[in-house]
Amino acid sequence: MRKVLILALLALAACGGGDSKGDNAQSGTAAPATPAPPQVACSGLPDFVSLAEPTKVTLCSHGETGPGHLSGTVTYRSAMKPQAVMEFYRQAASKAGMPGSIANPDPAAPMYAAREGSKRSFVAMAVPQQDGADVTVNWGKDK
Repeated sequence: MRKVLILALLALAACGGGDSKGDNAQSGTAAPATPAPPQVACSGLPDFVSLAEPTKVTLCSHGETGPGHLSGTVTYRSAMKPQAVMEFYRQAASKAGMPGSIANPDPAAPMYAAREGSKRSFVAMAVPQQDGADVTVNWGKDK
């Protein structure tokens, strides 16, 4: 009985659960593309937060997160590759007088963080895409 159950499970697994591309894989047509999020306006960023060009901002949020403290998040698509985006932020931090504190050079998930004590800080992360990178920047600053 045990062998029959194992063979049945193997047979079901061999049949497959479908392709990650969906039913279109059998017809030879490409799966429909997911629509890109719309461009959003983004203003009011602090002077130490800049965006790697060219960009398509898809999320921009900021506000007071505690007494005397502002923070925010910006998400955007850049045509630059992730490592180039991290170099952009390393240089931007240096120009702003913010020493880098953490860097992750892993090409699958590069990240760069810089801070000036508790006065101001940012973390930039990039996810590789075929046409560049999806970038998220989280920032905070004292008023």
